[in-house]
Amino acid sequence: TPEHQALLQRFRLFGPPGIVFFDAQGREISGLRVIGFQPAERFSAVLEQALAWARGEQARYAVTGEVDEWRYKVGIDGEPAVGVTLQIIDLKDGRVAYSGSGGRSGWSREALSAVAQKLIKEILSGARLAR
Repeated sequence: TPEHQALLQRFRLFGPPGIVFFDAQGREISGLRVIGFQPAERFSAVLEQALAWARGEQARYAVTGEVDEWRYKVGIDGEPAVGVTLQIIDLKDGRVAYSGSGGRSGWSREALSAVAQKLIKEILSGARLAR
């Protein structure tokens, strides 16, 4: 869809799978991008590099996730539809401290990103994390 193409272009990806790592300010972390299929060993090594980077930044938690749906529905109104799964990993012990997923549709005049932000806020509102 045009929406998928816009998302791929925004993050300079050619298609799934594509994984981009961001810091707390939303900037991409250089050298940690995964494009296309990766053998398990290579993929695991990149994830370990990302977690090591986060620990080096003194981060307590890391957020991982996936976008399951990102589109405008076909039809008269063309409502935005978003599906997201998130996990929060405790960097001290590597355990999943919180996991949540959800989906949300918006009104036809709403942007996909606005619907996604509402959904992410809703998913994360259930997280109870130690400080």
